[in-house]
Amino acid sequence: MKVLIVAYDCIPNAGSEPGLGWQWTQIAAKKHTVWALTKASNRLAIEAHPDSDKVNWVYIDVPEDSGPFHTGTSWGDAVHMMRWLSKGYDEAKKIHDLNLLDVVHHVSFGAFWLPSPIVRLGPPYVFGPVTGGEVIPPAFRHMLNTKSRMGNAAREALQWSAMRSTNWQRMAKARRAVRVAGTEQTRARMIEAGASYVHLYRPSFSLNDEQIEALEALEGPDLDAPISFVSSGRLIGWKGHILAIEAFAKALRHLPDAHFHLVGEGSEREAIEDRIAQLGISRSVTLHGSLHRDDERALIARSHVFVFPSLRDSGATLFVFAMAMGLPIIGFDTGAAKQMIGSESGMLVEPGPRDVASDRLSEAMIEVARDSEGRASMSRAGRKRVREVFHLDEAASALDEWYTRATTDTFRPHG
Repeated sequence: MKVLIVAYDCIPNAGSEPGLGWQWTQIAAKKHTVWALTKASNRLAIEAHPDSDKVNWVYIDVPEDSGPFHTGTSWGDAVHMMRWLSKGYDEAKKIHDLNLLDVVHHVSFGAFWLPSPIVRLGPPYVFGPVTGGEVIPPAFRHMLNTKSRMGNAAREALQWSAMRSTNWQRMAKARRAVRVAGTEQTRARMIEAGASYVHLYRPSFSLNDEQIEALEALEGPDLDAPISFVSSGRLIGWKGHILAIEAFAKALRHLPDAHFHLVGEGSEREAIEDRIAQLGISRSVTLHGSLHRDDERALIARSHVFVFPSLRDSGATLFVFAMAMGLPIIGFDTGAAKQMIGSESGMLVEPGPRDVASDRLSEAMIEVARDSEGRASMSRAGRKRVREVFHLDEAASALDEWYTRATTDTFRPHG
């Protein structure tokens, strides 16, 4: 087939959105003739990779620092993406006019609410996997500071209005379109907004054999050493790091030699430092700041347990990395967490008021720390899950199904 991939973010071997854009483009290129639209700022990284010549790249240049809506902020990214898609439509039309495309596949941004004008191009359309329909549970919303609450409200307002646009509704109701949600929450919100027949997949980051083997080969923790917990991510309110620190402080009363490692930077760092000082646990917590990818993975691999306290994540790539390294995962049963780790790879606790939530997370830390056989079982289950559910071959099979459905007009409702 002749396929156009829309991959706003696309960087080889990266995490999150850029990594997903690269993965789906490379999967498609194994069997199809592929053109890919991406940001001009991705060009150097793409062309430095030996597999870049398998794809016909089209770099769309839209300034990323224009006025107050510069990229790197939520609103700035959204505004830039809309402008980029508008310019991308013109390039997509040129490609279609010359080559008569069989499929157009939107992969990045993987935002379920995104109204892309490229859906008007004409060929069968695959939208996704997309996520972002996850919301912060009401029990957690009081924990956000004013800035975070305003950001959350703005996010929900943007989603609401975007899904009512002409382009989104055209995609949502088109007969020759395959709509793919990465999480149950996202699927439900798409259907509620009028989308027909939304296929449920999974958060779409995947690993190949070489990547899995490299992660499995990293030096693991000293099993005789005191328990060490590790968490990583942007230090922002809805990531829940302060809640994890409070839970760890309670766990320390029962695990006095335990240590907590936190990797990342963000606007909440000062608040996290203040809370650590207030709790008197500075000697038991290390804030590493931002680390090089290899250093971050080495630190995670040497730890005993991965803590992921996010209040609404839609499928963090670190879940997959941590499971491949053999770490049990504990966190809150919010967002896509349960879909990511399954029922045997870790322990998820229910949200609740602040003290209740930190108590539940603390109890999970203590239980996992004291149960070495349970940790070993979770480790085996996580590694097995990565190979069975998050393998790149499984993603390739899913893509084949979507393209076949889109082009043979045999789409049927399914869950």
